[in-house]
Amino acid sequence: MMQAQEKSSAIYCRLSSKERGFILLPTVVAIMVSAALAALVACGLARCSQGWLRLQDEIRLQQGGRYMQSILEKDLSLDAVRITINQDGKIVYTSVLGCRTVSIYPSQKGIYQRTQTNSGSGVNPLFPEDVPVKNWQVRPLADNKLLIGFTLQGKYHEKEFWQVITCCNGVVSDE
Repeated sequence: MMQAQEKSSAIYCRLSSKERGFILLPTVVAIMVSAALAALVACGLARCSQGWLRLQDEIRLQQGGRYMQSILEKDLSLDAVRITINQDGKIVYTSVLGCRTVSIYPSQKGIYQRTQTNSGSGVNPLFPEDVPVKNWQVRPLADNKLLIGFTLQGKYHEKEFWQVITCCNGVVSDE
């Protein structure tokens, strides 16, 4: 029990011997509860950051696949006159103007486009630099349609893409 004595405008408090350990126990309990809450928050933040990395990987794969599909669709549906599909999945076509021959082929974990003109040739990648491409498949569906499929490999999973391309100016044939 606390006893107060008043001496010259100052109040002195004195604790009895039974109440001396009372303040330490609630402090220890508060520290333990705070540590447990901090551990729970840390686990939650770790899961949240892992989910964020997975989501970023999914977005990168989706954007890379759409980029590849848009390039293939633009080149094959609008710019190609005569399209030939080889046994190894290589697509060779002549452009509408006839001055360039383009080959699209799988090589070393990616898809490349080789362009040959009267003045020279060059090779460009059609895939995002840090995303390997697997399972490249090309099949003719009709005289003016072909089916293209590929899989992009991310850090956490892979995403498969399929596309039917209608060739507006060209004819598709097997080699």
